[in-house]
Amino acid sequence: MKAAPVFGFELTAQLMAKGSYHVLMGARSAQKGYAALQGLHSWNLPGSVDMLLLDVTKDDTIENAATKVRRDHGRLDILVNNAAVVPPDHTLHEQMRLTFDTNATRSLIMG
Repeated sequence: MKAAPVFGFELTAQLMAKGSYHVLMGARSAQKGYAALQGLHSWNLPGSVDMLLLDVTKDDTIENAATKVRRDHGRLDILVNNAAVVPPDHTLHEQMRLTFDTNATRSLIMG
């Protein structure tokens, strides 16, 4: 398993353990997201969690997630983006552009 999914899962679990947070966990894959959600629920942590299908490199999933957050929760208080990319087989310039777009610009669009 890659470091990023472990980080996101662990952060979600720690926030849920505090008991005062409702966490919206984003996942690019519905299958992996629901598997993580099932794992978190099995721990019986006091906080709550929902899964959002979200790929920050795809505008439609950003818009769908933002609409769901506004409709179901009214606002988003904290956004943690750990959707890092390092695109292989690109020039350094293209790697920097794609990385900045994914890690910074897309987070701003979501907020």
